[in-house]
Amino acid sequence: GHILLYDNNGFTDGSRTLRSRLLEIDPATGAIAWSFDGRPNYGFFSSFHGGQQRLPGGNILAFESGEGNRVIELTPAGEIVWTYTVNPENFRENSVNMALRVPYDFFTPAFCEPIGCDAEKAKAAASKR
Repeated sequence: GHILLYDNNGFTDGSRTLRSRLLEIDPATGAIAWSFDGRPNYGFFSSFHGGQQRLPGGNILAFESGEGNRVIELTPAGEIVWTYTVNPENFRENSVNMALRVPYDFFTPAFCEPIGCDAEKAKAAASKR
C-alpha cells in the first residue's frame, strides 16, 4: 500500500512560499502517487502541524493547525467536499490539534455522558454522512 502523510512547509517549487501539502507516496518506488497543496484557489498552510486520515470510499479528512485552523474533506481528485474553520481570529490560543472521522457507533452513552452530548442524536447525525 501507499503512505499518506502531511508535509509541512515543503518548498519543492522554489518559490519559498510557505505552504503545506498532503502526499501519498508509493514506498516501493518513492514516487508521489497523489498530492494536494491547495493551489491555486485554496491556501493550505499550517505553521504548527497538521494531519490526515483516509476515509472509507477514498476521500481524505485533513486538518491544518495555525493560520488555516481548518478541517477539510477532499475527494481523490483534490476537490473540497466541505471545510470548517475553527476560531480564525485567535488560532494561537485555540488551534485544531486533531480531527478524525469516527463511525456512528462511536457515540455511546458512556462516551457522551461526561461531555454532555446526546448519544442518540450524535449517532443519528453521524449516520447521515
